[in-house]
Amino acid sequence: MVAAAEGVLEDLREDEADLVGPANDARRVTSEDLLRALPETTVIDLPLLLLTGVATIVALVGLFLNNVAIIIGAMVVSPLLSPITGFILELTVGRPIRAFAHLRTLLLLLITVIVLSAVVTAVLFTQGPVVFTPQILARFERRDVYLVMAVLLGFAAMVAQVKGFHESLVGIGIAASLLPPAAVAGIALALFQTSALSALTLALDNIIGVMIGGFLGVFFLKLGPGRENLPLMARQKLFRTLGILFVLFLLLYLDLIFTA
Repeated sequence: MVAAAEGVLEDLREDEADLVGPANDARRVTSEDLLRALPETTVIDLPLLLLTGVATIVALVGLFLNNVAIIIGAMVVSPLLSPITGFILELTVGRPIRAFAHLRTLLLLLITVIVLSAVVTAVLFTQGPVVFTPQILARFERRDVYLVMAVLLGFAAMVAQVKGFHESLVGIGIAASLLPPAAVAGIALALFQTSALSALTLALDNIIGVMIGGFLGVFFLKLGPGRENLPLMARQKLFRTLGILFVLFLLLYLDLIFTA
């Protein structure tokens, strides 16, 4: 009877090991896993343009009405975070061509935001004077805290994706730092305001900060390719890109200090 009981206990231990083992020995998340979960943003398609257009229109309504809630609503559908994340992760797996395809998509989406904002503003101007609300004026002002916030948001977005948290809230924060300044730049360009450059620079500050934060998240979480070590040349490109971003970040920060 004792032997039978011991046999039952052994079977139970084996069953428990089968159930608990995989959870305790979970496979490390890789950059390739995260890339598979991302929408494809190496090329621009109609749905991507439609999402960007809708987000821009909603953001413009919020900016002109000075309504923060509407502006945040625009961030929910904004697709600007995906190409930034794709750019970072593609570099970590040694695919610089695809990485810069994501970067090209981000640039084209931002141009779409600026042009659409300028067109809408020009149409509104034909109906009467366009008033610069406090929400619009706030996007002409650069602050060092915005740079720090962008880095933190980029880091938080990467950690959220790796740990399986819902990254939508972080994405909203990042979109809030990118979409409104680009939209305000379009507004200012339509009205031939030189302050458009300040809004564009603010958007650039945030893009560089978010990318640096994302790269820091990659190194902190030790992300990399799942099948093999990153080739030396690809690793050099990864560190070179991060170095360039840090130089740009420093130049933007110095410009912010000396022009304050």
